[in-house]
This record gives sequence, structure tokens and C-alpha cells, in this order.
Amino acid sequence: MTFSDKKHRFEVAETFLKGFQGLLHCDGYSVYQKLEDVQLQTCWAHVRRKFLETNDSNGQGAVGVHYCDQLFKLERQWKDLSPEERLQQRQLESKPLLKEFWGWLDALVTMKGPLQKAVDYTQKLRDSLQRFLTDGRLFISNNLAERSIRPVTVGRKNWYFSTSVAGAHANTIGYSVIQTAKENGIDPFEYLTVLFTELPQLNIFQDSEQWENYFPWSPYIQAKVKPLSKHIKRA
Repeated sequence: MTFSDKKHRFEVAETFLKGFQGLLHCDGYSVYQKLEDVQLQTCWAHVRRKFLETNDSNGQGAVGVHYCDQLFKLERQWKDLSPEERLQQRQLESKPLLKEFWGWLDALVTMKGPLQKAVDYTQKLRDSLQRFLTDGRLFISNNLAERSIRPVTVGRKNWYFSTSVAGAHANTIGYSVIQTAKENGIDPFEYLTVLFTELPQLNIFQDSEQWENYFPWSPYIQAKVKPLSKHIKRA
């Protein structure tokens, strides 16, 4: 990748997240590290993958995988807890486990190769990998977001009919609306039907507060649109 490619990709992320301040789940892609006013929670699934790619099932690579597995095992136990309760458990159990993990990683002596790459990748993201210890709402992986975009990435060759930037932009809006409806537990077809039926009848641009009633998480939409069918996957 050339310098201009990297610059362009940073500009895309910077433009998309312009004005956003807060917490962001992401992978270890370097452009996210340059964003201002954003607190990153990077992904332990990616860390696990790096250690798995060492193909070292009986050595230090396996130790790294085991630490990651322990973190995910704890998170599965707490999936039904409130954010406050989850944060408390993380302080009690995940924090000591991470302290042990970083101690092991700091003491690890490696040479060039997959294991060194795994160590370098993990150390580079050290602060953002443990942000979940400060907020019970955070996830320790980026899997939810990646599952949500998988239908698009798997079928990307089918999207070549977007022969213009405007067409690609329109497709992006459509996919975002559909996925957001799914994530809020409502049927996307029913939701779009309500939008297309009711929004043209409203003075939405003169009374912008009416938009609030048509977001997929609003009480009005939640009551009006039927729930997502169990046969429809969220991602």
C-alpha cells in the first residue's frame, strides 16, 4: 500500500467519524489510532488470531491463544449481566488475568517470525485492548460489527452495478437502514414500508423533531413494526 493509499483511507475514516466523540469498537487498523476525540476498544479476537497464526500449538503461541480463550470464557459467563455488574466482574477477574498476560508478554523473548508479529501487534494496541476494564458496555471483540458487514463483503462482486459514487452512496444508506432495523429487533421490510408510507405525508423538514419517531429504536416504531422473525438473521 502506498503512502497516498494510506492517506486516502485515513481521510475516509476521518470524514465518516467527523464530529464523533466517544467509544469506538474497531480492529487494529492503524488509521483508527490517528483519530482525535475517540476512545478505542480494539479486538481480542484479532489478537487471538495473530497467536493462532504462529502455528505453535505446543509453545508460546498456544499460551497467547489460551489467555485470549480465558478472557472470552469469562465474557460468556457475564453476557446476561447489566453493564454495571459486568464491569464489577471484569475488575475482579479480567483485570488480574490481563496483568498476568502482560507480564508474560513483556518477559517473552522472540525472534523474527509470526510470534514476533503477534507480540508487536498486541503491544501496539495495549491501551485500547484493555479499555473494556473501564466500561461494562464495551465488548472485547469487534465481531458484532464484522458479522453485520459480512453480507456486503461476501457478496462484494455482486455490487459492481454501483457504477457511480452516488449509486454506491445510495446503496450504503439502504444497507445501513436495513442492518440498523435488524439490530433493533424489528422486521426491515415492515420498517421500510412504514417509512415509505408515512414520511412523505409529513412536514419532516419543517419539524425535524418528527424524525425522532421514525428511528428504529423509537417507542413509536417499536410498537408499530412487528419484531424481527427468528428466521431472519441479524447479520
